[in-house]
Amino acid sequence: MAQVLPLAAGAAVSPALLGLQMLNLARREGPMAWAWSVSIGSAAVLLLATVAAFVFHFSTGGDGAQPEWRGVVKLSGALVLFAIASYELVWAGEGPAPTLPDAGEVSARRGGLRPPGIGLGAVLVVPNLALYFPAAHEIAASEGADSARAMLFVVVFSIAMLPVAAPPLAVKLLGERVRPTLEGSTST
Repeated sequence: MAQVLPLAAGAAVSPALLGLQMLNLARREGPMAWAWSVSIGSAAVLLLATVAAFVFHFSTGGDGAQPEWRGVVKLSGALVLFAIASYELVWAGEGPAPTLPDAGEVSARRGGLRPPGIGLGAVLVVPNLALYFPAAHEIAASEGADSARAMLFVVVFSIAMLPVAAPPLAVKLLGERVRPTLEGSTST
């Protein structure tokens, strides 16, 4: 647990997702639909990363695998994460800045989830995988009961989802009291 929680905390540091959620919640039309769409997109990517980490661990023989084979698998995973980080550092800033669809573009569709929001949540959570995937792999490789691993996964997943799920949950719990604060934060 001591190895996994710092990775989960690092994966939760996502100013882009937190900022996007604040902008979504400040929208005049469908703020919660946009915010939950981003949350669903992020959760889907994190769940896929978790499944991949568990498959990755158990398909290589799990805890009973030869140490050399486990080393090759971990080195391969490290190379993939290095490639993602290199891409983010070198090429991610090129091209036009992405823009959020205007409320008028989707005003015909009231309620429900917003597919662009799901896509934005999925894309913006990818850099967090550099810390989340190793945490999920450590959970898969950890010794202990399956129930303890499942509980640790829920804790790590919840921590990683904080920047994307906490803002809409706070608005849901606090209601309209937060609306003036949200509108004031985007008016400057």
